[in-house]
Amino acid sequence: MGYQCPLQIPQYWGQYSPFFGVPSKIPDVLPPDCKITFAQVLSRHGARDPTASKTKIYSSTIQKLKTNVQRFSGKYAFLNGFTYTLGADQLTVFGEREMINSGIAFYNRYERLANHSIPFIRASGEERVVRSAQNFTQGFHQARVSGTQADASFPYPILEILEGEGFNNTLNHGLCTEFEVNETYSSIGSEAQQTFLATFLPSITARLNADLIGANLTATDTINLMDLCPFTTVASPIGTVSPFCSLFTEDEWQHYDYYQTLGKYYGYGPGNPLGPTQGVGFVNELIARITGKAVDDHTSVNHTLDDSLETFPLSDALYVDISHDNDMTAIFSALGLYSGPIPLSKTFIDHRERSKGYSAAWTVPFAGRAYFEKMKCRGKREELVRIIVNGRVLPLDACGGDALGRCTLAKFIRSSSFATEGGRWDLIGIVCIFLCIALGIANIFNPPIIILFSILCLSVMGPPDRCKDPCADHFERVSGLILIFVEVPLLLRICPTSEKFDVFIRRFTTNYMRAGMYTIMSVIQWLSLIRKTTSLVASAVLLLAAAICYLIAGLKGQGFVGSKTLGGQGVAQMIV
Repeated sequence: MGYQCPLQIPQYWGQYSPFFGVPSKIPDVLPPDCKITFAQVLSRHGARDPTASKTKIYSSTIQKLKTNVQRFSGKYAFLNGFTYTLGADQLTVFGEREMINSGIAFYNRYERLANHSIPFIRASGEERVVRSAQNFTQGFHQARVSGTQADASFPYPILEILEGEGFNNTLNHGLCTEFEVNETYSSIGSEAQQTFLATFLPSITARLNADLIGANLTATDTINLMDLCPFTTVASPIGTVSPFCSLFTEDEWQHYDYYQTLGKYYGYGPGNPLGPTQGVGFVNELIARITGKAVDDHTSVNHTLDDSLETFPLSDALYVDISHDNDMTAIFSALGLYSGPIPLSKTFIDHRERSKGYSAAWTVPFAGRAYFEKMKCRGKREELVRIIVNGRVLPLDACGGDALGRCTLAKFIRSSSFATEGGRWDLIGIVCIFLCIALGIANIFNPPIIILFSILCLSVMGPPDRCKDPCADHFERVSGLILIFVEVPLLLRICPTSEKFDVFIRRFTTNYMRAGMYTIMSVIQWLSLIRKTTSLVASAVLLLAAAICYLIAGLKGQGFVGSKTLGGQGVAQMIV
């Protein structure tokens, strides 16, 4: 069940929430005629101290507050005797306990397999991650020997994958240099957070300054004080809720949770063109393990390790990988687990139902975990796959998940194949743009009715200077830009478009929506042939072909992934 607290607010701390069981609409049950044959857990490390840079900032915030305010009373009274003592980057005692419990839970869930084999364990190279893996093995071992099972193999070997420049590592995102050094991508998350902060933080800051005369707190100070709530809570060995938490209301915590959610969603998730790409390597490793075939990947996989059965076995039943929250977010996104037709709003809290159950707290809390299961069921010809994230069974819509959230292995692999095979349905859309430009110009001197359709064909591209129009806020003024903005998402980053227009364009991120869009455009060009047959027939045919391609991709459960050149999230974007 995870962290037990009579208060609801620990579940509103975003990625700083202690692990807790997320409610699931789909029952987490194993039918009696089924048995698990494969299980992989992907886990975040346990609760930690703030990072080194943040711990200095938090310390300065407390020092500023205590310097400016002479005496604290009421709910602030605890600050009179408060001294900042948090460390930096290291696992806390509470976090160690989280990972021990995670190991126990993994053993108990897969006891039938665990009694006959130990898991193959990997950890990304940072100290708190390796320590978390060690704590996990302690819990697994503790559960294993609690019965009659002997366990002479303990301590279990842990493969540590080095982090840093020059090391391929599917459990650490640092390889994508285009993301790391290009603010076009790396700043998207923080920009989304700043937009949302403006909707709720000023009133909180004003209240704190009214309560604490002379404090002169800034918006940044307020967020720092909110951060101290989860960090000082997990600094307690038993997770005693910090008095910092009572300084804010439950509604304010819900806004804080969404603020953190936006940082992950637009920083490393579906909202960032390069977010999902950074998870492709792990997805390819997962598919290799689940099928028992060698890894086929040219992104972040460390082939020195993965090409050897000693360091990347393919026949084990149990696997454990310990990583970070940002990397897990990218992996979930590469799998398309939380990709919806409409991106998360930056100005109001989107309900989790609209975002496929996505939130930072629900996906990557401290010690957060995802189980990838394969099962055999009597009467079923194919093996089934299921994914459970922090206790919530995911519906797996992309591969036609059943009432228990399961889809066949073949469909699961196909639903991931667009990213892993580097498919690029978007190329036909680009050809459509250029063809429409050429044919639109070629037919501009035909009879008036043909000129109309020529203009319509040209309009799918739109005037090149529209990108420079800072007033392009109304759909009727930018309707001619639909196709080029849909197929070249980078333009949404470099052109001064409105959020309303961006939301509209992002409705076409699914294959079915694109199929519908191209069908309508094709019909318009076919209508031009009623009066006279012209070369516009080529654009009509190609637009229809694009519609069919996207429809096929949708029926096959393939997620749309654009190419790097166009600002999409294709496998080609990973720069190793």
